[in-house]
Amino acid sequence: MSSRETILASIRRALATPTESPHRAMESTDPCWYPALDDSSDRLLEQFGKQLERLNGTLCVEADESQAITRLTGLLAGAEPHRCWYEPGLDLIRKNEKLRARVRAANYEANDQAKEALGDALFGITSAIALVARHGTILVSAATQSGRLLCTLPDHHIVLATKSQIVPDLADGYAILRERFPESWPSFITNITGPSRTADIEKILVLGAHGPKDLTVIVW
Repeated sequence: MSSRETILASIRRALATPTESPHRAMESTDPCWYPALDDSSDRLLEQFGKQLERLNGTLCVEADESQAITRLTGLLAGAEPHRCWYEPGLDLIRKNEKLRARVRAANYEANDQAKEALGDALFGITSAIALVARHGTILVSAATQSGRLLCTLPDHHIVLATKSQIVPDLADGYAILRERFPESWPSFITNITGPSRTADIEKILVLGAHGPKDLTVIVW
């Protein structure tokens, strides 16, 4: 038997022998060792904003949906509509005719069409699964109509969320995922913690290296 055949036979035997996974199921993991956060809405929002701004992101807290629309309109001022794309399911935009005229719905039949449309995009406006106060992190997935590209290709990613979506820790965010998708999770789930960045070259921090260079979260 050649060395190659010996290795393949060993692999086949290993695959045929069931073994217990070395990784514990998420449901059975121990509670987070971090100090507990005050879980009141205002304190979680304060913690989220502090962490987000430390990472060069921006948090805009508005009193209600009307003021959130005003804030979003101001951010988009001066930008051409074909360079402003939004997740089609966002009620904040869908229900406002004037705001809807300033943006384009990210409806695509294929990734190639999406990449072409978003190649020159200034703004990508999306929802979120949850906002994680502990780290200033935004939990997003491909389970939206705009898929995974809208939060990746534009220069400026804008997230629209309500205060009810703020959770203390990542485990709480993933609990929401399990509740929303009990049968199977989306093909893409990611945690966005600040704008895209790298310091690989001479340890100089560069924003926008592999994705949006600006990140704004509007909460009401």
